[in-house]
Amino acid sequence: MKLSVFGDTIVGKQRDHNEDSFIILNDLNKQWQEVNDQTISISGSRGLIVAVADGMGGTNAGEVASSIALSTVKERIKEIPFNIKNPDQVQRIFSSIIQSINTNIIREAKKNKETTGMGTTIILGWIFKNTLFITWIGDSRCYHYNNKTYDQLVPLSDDHSLVWSRVKSGEITPEEARLSSESNLLLQSLGDTFQDPIPDFKWIKLGKKDRILLCSDGLNSMLSAVGIQQILDFSDSTKETCLSLINAANNAGGHDNITAVLIDVIETDTDSKTSFRSNIFDKKWFRVLITLILLVLFVTGAFLANKRFNIISSLNNTFRSIVNKDSKKSAADIATDLTTTQTDTTGVHDHDLTDTNVIHGPKEETENRILATEKYVSMLDTAQSKKALKIALDRIEMIELKIEPVQPGKSEYQPEFYNRHSKRLESILHSLDSLKNQIKKYAEIKDYEIVSIRVKNIEENKMVSLIRTIDNLNTRTENILSAPQIP
Repeated sequence: MKLSVFGDTIVGKQRDHNEDSFIILNDLNKQWQEVNDQTISISGSRGLIVAVADGMGGTNAGEVASSIALSTVKERIKEIPFNIKNPDQVQRIFSSIIQSINTNIIREAKKNKETTGMGTTIILGWIFKNTLFITWIGDSRCYHYNNKTYDQLVPLSDDHSLVWSRVKSGEITPEEARLSSESNLLLQSLGDTFQDPIPDFKWIKLGKKDRILLCSDGLNSMLSAVGIQQILDFSDSTKETCLSLINAANNAGGHDNITAVLIDVIETDTDSKTSFRSNIFDKKWFRVLITLILLVLFVTGAFLANKRFNIISSLNNTFRSIVNKDSKKSAADIATDLTTTQTDTTGVHDHDLTDTNVIHGPKEETENRILATEKYVSMLDTAQSKKALKIALDRIEMIELKIEPVQPGKSEYQPEFYNRHSKRLESILHSLDSLKNQIKKYAEIKDYEIVSIRVKNIEENKMVSLIRTIDNLNTRTENILSAPQIP
């Protein structure tokens, strides 16, 4: 497999130093070596590793965090074996690397008070045997594009941010998210002492003339998807295209540091023995097994179709009973009820939730059940919507009341405690305000009471997404408030 690679980073127009970092590593003679602005062959090797990290935390600290992230990647990838056989094995390696980065950043922050509170995002990619694997924390992105295949450019990764969670739930468009004043509110980052990272993972097969772009949000926050796509279409030169993307983002305002790494696929491995999937899919026994499975699915299809209506009806009744039980029930309890009362829906149509080209990493069983519930439960009626939204408002008010005693001038906490955690607390309060604005689109609110419902029917998947976010913010708040005060 032959690739052309180029990466660069600049400070932008409004920052005084660069907290972004990137690294491109090629396996040459069984050793990982840094490369840039080169055309390389990765056939018969462990491939190509690429990572982009966007640090945060103030003067010097963000730069330290992103540097730790990439030095950890460089050290840990030495452990990658040559005989990788399946994506699960890759995901385990990636997850271990992410956890090591998080640990190393927290350890350094404890040793050096000047870097307290530092953190970073990361997007980590590996190209091996015609396959791209990615994992990420935060909002640094990966795009996969081929102008012969895709009409519209969309990110391969999903940002761990408040606005992108609203994009996924269908509330706003990607462009509205890009322009939102809340676009910098992250749900995950590395170095956060109050929340362990939960990295996402995907893999996809690569073809000739595919282009892979990894970037910090300093690029995609300045350029729309259409703008990025037009530049990718303009030139075949890897270096020229990458520099054009960076310059365009800088000319559009350069509000942040800007980093981009572009990889062009010049040739793929044509020998089926080198293909990552061919070891299984070219086996005769495997094709026979697939045929038998399809036959069984065909025979059972009618039976499942007859039961589907009953399943949907039962799930609707389940949600109705949940929201009517107790208006003071927590968001976490509702999510748990939704995932445990109809367990026989899990797996009935799991294939509907799987993209055959992009394989997500395994999720927790509870999350899978929530996804199944979201897919097959339809709408809440007006009474159900009012109950569910009231629960969400009560939950938000409870979190705000928890944070109130921490504010400056209150007696329960020392001023030093607020100063130490102010950024995280302000981020949580900002997120709560955003959620209240979201609820106001569904209902008229007065003093945390639902006066009337604006939207007659609300999709239940949006309600589940809402209570998940509230539950996450509550957990973050409790973690902060349980931290010891400074003597």
